[in-house]
Amino acid sequence: MEGARVSEHLIAANNLILGTVNFLVLTLPEGWGLMDPGSPPEVEARVLLDGVSWTRDGRAAYLLRLDDGRVAHLDLRVASALPPPPPGLQPERPAVELAVNGHPARLESGRARPVLGRFGRARPVLTLGFACPVTGRGLRLTLWGELRAEERSQLVASLAALGCH
Repeated sequence: MEGARVSEHLIAANNLILGTVNFLVLTLPEGWGLMDPGSPPEVEARVLLDGVSWTRDGRAAYLLRLDDGRVAHLDLRVASALPPPPPGLQPERPAVELAVNGHPARLESGRARPVLGRFGRARPVLTLGFACPVTGRGLRLTLWGELRAEERSQLVASLAALGCH
């Protein structure tokens, strides 16, 4: 998918004390959309880099609208150490090592239960974790929902250009 078109989405939060704080710039395949699920992102700490405020500890949730109109749920967690994958993740294929914005990343896929890894029906999950040494943060993006093989490869290719600083 070299040279594929992507759309960029700034994930940020407004905090009364910290001001506007960026999580990341999410890159999605062209035709995909990002929708607000109604709950605001949470920011507990930030780090400044070249005058830009980045979330050091926080979480956000969004809905992804795939190009055919289906919807998947996206969880984003940021911490000073790499957040773990969903509890109880049952891998369905080997993990993939890739680069995200020049940083080593690990992509895992399988099934997991959305509530504490024990409750609810096991759902398809795709999770990407990486550390950004430039900002001293660990980031975990977890997509809950069924993706076709082509959609999965488009998403993985687009995430290589994700902006973490």
